[in-house]
Amino acid sequence: MGVNRLSMVLGAALVAGVLLTLAVAAEPAPRPAGVHSAQSAALKIVLTLDSADVPVSAPGTWVPVYLQNITDQVGGFEVSLLLERPDLFKFPADSTIETTIVCIDQIDCNPADTTIDTVAVSPVDTVGMAIHGWEFVQARALSPINLKLAALANEPSPPATPPLATGGPRLLCKVYLEKVAPQSMLDTLQDRKTRIFIDHNSTSFSTPNGTTIGRLSDTNCVNPPSCTQIDTVFYTDTTAFLFVDGVRQFGPGCTRGDVNANGTINSADIIYLVNFVFKGGPVPQCNPNTGDVNCNLVVNSADIIYLVNYVFKGGPPPGNC
Repeated sequence: MGVNRLSMVLGAALVAGVLLTLAVAAEPAPRPAGVHSAQSAALKIVLTLDSADVPVSAPGTWVPVYLQNITDQVGGFEVSLLLERPDLFKFPADSTIETTIVCIDQIDCNPADTTIDTVAVSPVDTVGMAIHGWEFVQARALSPINLKLAALANEPSPPATPPLATGGPRLLCKVYLEKVAPQSMLDTLQDRKTRIFIDHNSTSFSTPNGTTIGRLSDTNCVNPPSCTQIDTVFYTDTTAFLFVDGVRQFGPGCTRGDVNANGTINSADIIYLVNFVFKGGPVPQCNPNTGDVNCNLVVNSADIIYLVNYVFKGGPPPGNC
């Protein structure tokens, strides 16, 4: 650029530098440690999904599933997962097969009722994990946002793959999420994360002999006052389980503060932003949002002050918003 124009730009940057001495640099709030509510002594199962960032260029992501079984051996389970954001990810259905729907416990399922059904199979990885070698492991995509993961150990049938002894946490398996959102969409989204919920009502665990873990019973009098007929009602003990949902978030396609999109945030970005705000220069590269470094949904002189503070004064980095 010409000498006069450069002088004007640098002059504006210096003005911004003076202004920043009047601004109070906000320290980022400390992140609170994860706190779980107190559990009763009846806690038997802890099921956890991890949280992670996903590169925007990745076709999908694997979600590890961890289990800690505190009081009982586990010989089978059925876990239902739900996605919050079908616009970002889906549970893929790689193939459709005719398969046997097996029972994992003797209370909720009568083995005599086992049926053959058509199942949309989703990828599941068990290699080197706790349930590798179990007789039956399958992930079924009931819909793009609902996955049913079922597994059954084959003990006592030889050669025995033993059930899970008490202990953990241990990695059970990994299930797959396929990216749905196109790159163009991700570049315009500010919220690019989804929770992966564990559906409490459709998740259960059983011991090797088929007894459901965490199941209580009550007896009800059918014909009071004689009570010659008694019904037994089974229900889930909600204090027996702790379910920890997971999160998947796409990493930034465009980096806030890197307004010239050269891969680094430095004084060149300050000059670029000054040009845009005060001189009608080109919009920030990659995405206009890269200039909104303080996350207030507008690009103005406050963003210049914020960026000068970050580059030259060790201030907080551009916001992850």
